[in-house]
Amino acid sequence: MSLRRLCAYFAAFAVIIAIMFGVGWLVILDSLRGDIEQTVEEARAAGYAVAYDDLDVGGFPWRMVVTVTQPSVGRPESASAASWQWSASRLTAVTAALTQAPDVVFTLPESQRLDYGGRVMEMTLKRGVAIYRSGGVVLESLTIEADGIALATPKGLFSLDRLTALLRRPVESRLEVEIDGRDLTLAPQALAPETKAILGRHISVIGVTASHDGDLPEDLSVPALAAWSGAGGTVEFERLNLAWGALEISAEGTLTLDRELRPEAAFSAEIAGYGGLLDGLAESGRMKPRDASFAKTFLNLLAKEKSGRRVVKAPITAQNGKLFVGPLPLLRLAPIIRK
Repeated sequence: MSLRRLCAYFAAFAVIIAIMFGVGWLVILDSLRGDIEQTVEEARAAGYAVAYDDLDVGGFPWRMVVTVTQPSVGRPESASAASWQWSASRLTAVTAALTQAPDVVFTLPESQRLDYGGRVMEMTLKRGVAIYRSGGVVLESLTIEADGIALATPKGLFSLDRLTALLRRPVESRLEVEIDGRDLTLAPQALAPETKAILGRHISVIGVTASHDGDLPEDLSVPALAAWSGAGGTVEFERLNLAWGALEISAEGTLTLDRELRPEAAFSAEIAGYGGLLDGLAESGRMKPRDASFAKTFLNLLAKEKSGRRVVKAPITAQNGKLFVGPLPLLRLAPIIRK
């Protein structure tokens, strides 16, 4: 056999393989589209309102790219849950092909809208990605990274420079969460005037590591939260870090809700910058000057020097609608949602 004929055979074989691979790839993409459309129909049958203008499935040769334009998902109001609807202009997801339970990487929409029980919130961000990892059928973890977040709410505009979050389900009945935020500016109407005067609107650091065992509330409605707390629902905090104005807190403990849906908590904490907080509470009238002075003296006796600051170790508790540092009541606590 001549070299020319041998090369011709190899070329023909390569073309046949390429055609077969291309046809197989189209079959894979068509199967993926079918899976997505089936999932949408199952969600609709379960009572969810799912809609989109266009669904594009592509990518080649080792990854699949799904782009949905004008996606929206929601659920009408029921006896036990408020209505909600989320929508965006575009959502893109990328996943590896030909692998078992691959990670799915979402490019988060630059603008999105949430209508929760008639309260509309609109969010924009400069950059955002989410990585979904499944352990077969159920969620194993969800990682979110976003920069330049602005959230417009009925109470005004919130902004957050950077957010990282990780949700894990090591077992189906347990949810673990890690959240770290930098440079949060609160909306003007989100705080009482005296709180703004004492602490300001800027929170430079937020850090949370928490877990929950059992069923979560169906939503944030009064009946769902009351049922959750009545069944003994509790969140365990392994880490709670907060730097708000001059106040710095590092704590761990548990949190639930009482019958009035007020926070009920028990934390062990390290607190710095408490002097300015107490002075501000006295100046605003939230504490009597004599009580604030006594509280500062009491905490100073307990405090130790740490990194050039006076830090006090003390329990922080919330019970019967009051917030305590040690035995000292500081603030009254309102329900997180009104009945």
